[in-house]
Amino acid sequence: MRIQDLISPLLEQSGELAPEIREQLTALTASCGERDVAELTGLQTELQTLQDEHRALSRRFAVVELAREHRCLDVDYLDYLFERKQLDPADAATRQQFIEELKISSPRLFEAAVRSGSGGVEPASPAAAAMPYDRIGALMSELDNAPDQRR
Repeated sequence: MRIQDLISPLLEQSGELAPEIREQLTALTASCGERDVAELTGLQTELQTLQDEHRALSRRFAVVELAREHRCLDVDYLDYLFERKQLDPADAATRQQFIEELKISSPRLFEAAVRSGSGGVEPASPAAAAMPYDRIGALMSELDNAPDQRR
């Protein structure tokens, strides 16, 4: 919108205005050229672009933190799902419900909570180990420490 468009209605009502105010409005219109309006419009556009980028980065950061917290394997796909369902990852109640549903429907997206170790039997204590020259004791020790192969 041009400055002249803003001031024109005031100039039309100039019969009601004092002559010095009319002169000031005319001088203001002349001093504010098209360049100033174009510069102002450019700055407004740049501000809007920066605000959009800030929103996008804040959203991405929230999704990354959520993925880290719940051990999600594919952050980009999680971001895509939030965007597709138009959910805000910063909203605690919504995101918690969504993640719980996603863990049930697509568990492959999350790292399994597994304890380390094979789950086998504990090895025999060194005191119970057979002597090297005891052949039957050595066989028994090998059988005790053999992996479990059930069919």
